[in-house]
Amino acid sequence: MAVAQDYSFGPFVDEHYALLCYVLALRPGGTALEFGVGSGGSMRLIAKHMPVIGFDSFEGLPEDWREGFDAGHFACAVPADIDAENLRVGLFADTLPAFEWPKSIGLVHIDCDLYSSTATVLKYLGPHLRRGCYVVFDEFHGFDGAEHHEQRAWREFAADTGIHWSVVGHSEQQWGIRIA
Repeated sequence: MAVAQDYSFGPFVDEHYALLCYVLALRPGGTALEFGVGSGGSMRLIAKHMPVIGFDSFEGLPEDWREGFDAGHFACAVPADIDAENLRVGLFADTLPAFEWPKSIGLVHIDCDLYSSTATVLKYLGPHLRRGCYVVFDEFHGFDGAEHHEQRAWREFAADTGIHWSVVGHSEQQWGIRIA
């Protein structure tokens, strides 16, 4: 008998980085991976708790996302205060195929926004997700069309792989899980 996956949102935490801080307080081990670094705020936060490698083109969204977020939105300079050895600069489809994955991934922060970007990340990340790894999606729900982007990519990935998880919590648009 197939076990239905839990897509509930779990407990609510109240500000943008609160869910990420909550997961970091659970003390995940290993290395963190962040997909979508932008100005580096969440990567700096993660780096206070564990080693982190960030992926971003810094050219903004590669395609239109939702109203007010056209291709190129979020373009920014590479954050000067983040060590370049901890960054993989380029599109996910270009940087992930040759990436040497850490042996232990304890946290994945997915701030990809777009379905296409999230699906690309999950394609390469999937074989490296292990029991106990936390995954925090930055735009999983809470806006019109959310079901067509990070959420859709995760649901398709979960259906294709049969992966199991437990819900950790959510905030306004974020959703956190722990791989079971």
